[in-house]
Amino acid sequence: MSSEIATSVASAAAKGGSEPPPAPSPEVQETPGCTSVQEPAGEFALPPGPLTEPLIFLSIQQKEVVERRFPSLASYAAPCWVPHRLIAHDLGFSNEGIQLALRETGGKPYLWCTELENVHDLWRYSEPPLLIDGVAYRDSEAYFQKQKPKPFDAALWDSQRDQVMMRGLRAKLAADPKLASLLRAS
Repeated sequence: MSSEIATSVASAAAKGGSEPPPAPSPEVQETPGCTSVQEPAGEFALPPGPLTEPLIFLSIQQKEVVERRFPSLASYAAPCWVPHRLIAHDLGFSNEGIQLALRETGGKPYLWCTELENVHDLWRYSEPPLLIDGVAYRDSEAYFQKQKPKPFDAALWDSQRDQVMMRGLRAKLAADPKLASLLRAS
């Protein structure tokens, strides 16, 4: 994780966890394990505060995936934020990757959304096609892969990859405004 990305993640985590969530209003509904709020672009859940551990947002689109693959999440009702460690456990992973990410954020819990991933083998999300500099790409992963130097040069790619990823993410946010709302909710 680059320092720019780690800073972005840490900033989002700090913002989400620095104050308690607002008191429920008519638009806010409580559900087990989370608070959901109706946004103009769709339904998102506000992260609980203060953050005590890394969390992942599960939209209503993930309901069937959760029921099928994640027994540890049975008490959660999407849309909501769930502990990253539970997802890792149900997928058969240790907490090592989570601990590495926490080291990058200086120990501050981070927030993540399945919609912001670049490959969706597990989670349900239809990637928007992207248009960057007049070139059409199937999705953000296709854009990312096409930016690799030819012939491949590992040192050059290492120096460019985070900027390429950020540009692809910005294009993805522009192509699907719901994602920008979700990012702001975090």
